[in-house]
Amino acid sequence: MTARLQLQGLKCVRVDGLPGMFTRRRLIFAGMFIIILGIVSLAMVGSHVGRAAPSTITVPDDYPTIQQAINAASPGDTIFVRNGTYHENVLVNKTVNLIGENNQTTIIDAGGVGTVIRVSASGLTPGSADNVTIANFTLANSGTGVTDSSLTLDGVEGCNVTGVRDVNDPTYG
Repeated sequence: MTARLQLQGLKCVRVDGLPGMFTRRRLIFAGMFIIILGIVSLAMVGSHVGRAAPSTITVPDDYPTIQQAINAASPGDTIFVRNGTYHENVLVNKTVNLIGENNQTTIIDAGGVGTVIRVSASGLTPGSADNVTIANFTLANSGTGVTDSSLTLDGVEGCNVTGVRDVNDPTYG
């Protein structure tokens, strides 16, 4: 025996032996569930579109200077710096992991001018340089000005600095 329902021009047929009947309420609920599931799926897919997985940039293999590597990095990337002395002032202006190979032999030398490493979101979107990690470096030869230092964290939060040596001696190097 077959039971038939008429729902706004749609014929729904229930064959004996199948559980339940199609009711208007069940059809509306199923339709809404499918729509919501689709919206959630699109939102999840859309939140990952255009975002590459974090990558590792190696200095000097990929870029000759630490600053060039930072400039090329995307938020979340790791910049791995091989042993050596790098004569530069470094500005970290995005959320990256800056990791030296060894804190005894991976040296950033500012040459007596300015701050060796400055982590700053100044002039950028607030939070854009939060949660930076800096590890395993020797910082040398910052300038002698009032605002010069080996490491400055300027308006940022959640930064992690470990294994960093300060040998701020003008005769070093």
